Amino acid sequence: MLNHLPRLSAYDPGAVGEGGLDPLGLAAVADRIADRLVPGIRARMSHPRFVTVSAIGAFANQALHELTADEGKTTVDIAFEWLVVEAIVRYPGDGRPEGLPGNQKAARARVANMRLSRRTYLSGPRVFGFTGVYRPLSRDARVLSLDDMPAENALRLVKAWERDFKLDGYVDGVAGTSGGRLRKDIADGCARSLEKGECACAPTGQLLRDLSDYLAPREAKSNERRVLRDLLAASEHEIRNELAATLMETPPSKETTQRDLARALLAKASRPTQQALRAAI
Repeated sequence: MLNHLPRLSAYDPGAVGEGGLDPLGLAAVADRIADRLVPGIRARMSHPRFVTVSAIGAFANQALHELTADEGKTTVDIAFEWLVVEAIVRYPGDGRPEGLPGNQKAARARVANMRLSRRTYLSGPRVFGFTGVYRPLSRDARVLSLDDMPAENALRLVKAWERDFKLDGYVDGVAGTSGGRLRKDIADGCARSLEKGECACAPTGQLLRDLSDYLAPREAKSNERRVLRDLLAASEHEIRNELAATLMETPPSKETTQRDLARALLAKASRPTQQALRAAI
């Protein structure tokens, strides 16, 4: 009977707090400093071109916004991500998958001869997929609205992409144009994917090849880059504009630490920017 009675275990405080994302409770302060310095930007953002990619999907799928799969858990923006991520992994060019959220899972799915779906793509895709990662910047730059539809600056950005890749007619969905055909193919591919619950575009078809060629993270061309630069460095956020301009004029080396970078920026900064940088330091 005594063996079945409860007893105290040995005191073991070693695991307390382990694994916490914010063990010192400083995240709220850090977020406020970051929002003062660079509103809309997060540390996980490395390729601002994903703002363009999100807008391209938003234009194509405006009529599909109410469609979902997996009992409402998969929305059309996630279906578009399945297409884009699988396209870039299947047609990787010269290092195109680098920095692409979900590329490792997509590569494993390809080796296993599986298509991207809720089972094989990222957990929490609306947060960890490229649309989710870049959503704060997309909304801050007025490229996506709060309901993830094209906002006022989406037209300017996607029109620039149109010109760069000679895809006239994409934004307006003009039938018979190269851009109009691509937009229709994307919308049809997303609709079929939602119906099937996985990426439903032909693995060796033209659409996936085109998506890899037109949407690779580091292959933006001059007109699109110019608009992205304006959205980042000529915004309503004066401190962010100043920091971006300084960094573009004198890019730091890869070895520069965040603290050293903040101190270097401090020497050239205006008074409001100095105050924010001192808080960060």
